[in-house]
Amino acid sequence: MISTVTGEPVQGPELDADYWYFNLRRPVRFHQALTHLLSAGHHTTIETSPHPVLTPAIEETAEATDASVNALHTLRRTTPPQFATALAQAHITGTTPPGPPNSPPPGPHPPPHLSLPTPSLLAGPCQAGRCGAAGRRGP
Repeated sequence: MISTVTGEPVQGPELDADYWYFNLRRPVRFHQALTHLLSAGHHTTIETSPHPVLTPAIEETAEATDASVNALHTLRRTTPPQFATALAQAHITGTTPPGPPNSPPPGPHPPPHLSLPTPSLLAGPCQAGRCGAAGRRGP
């Protein structure tokens, strides 16, 4: 794990309250952290954000350091989530992310059971669009 506060490797125990305070007060060292990862031989990044804004910076850093990188993203505002697609792209380009230890077997799975309240439970203070004692209109 590489800290974007220092640009250097961290083990985990040092990520205490002081670390996160400095994380808010110091510049983000994304370039240094990414350069460290690229020089260590890591060549795949997966950006999981609402819009992949870091992907161009990742590609520019790789180009500036003559490193090969596979910059993947999982979300875009205008398309459905692409997490499985990003994992597949990572796999076919040489990176096989580990799955969770108790992941379900591949294939279709039934949706989880969802219990819904019965109509008698819905007969609370809001009925037919009128809510509360004052008869305020509901949404």
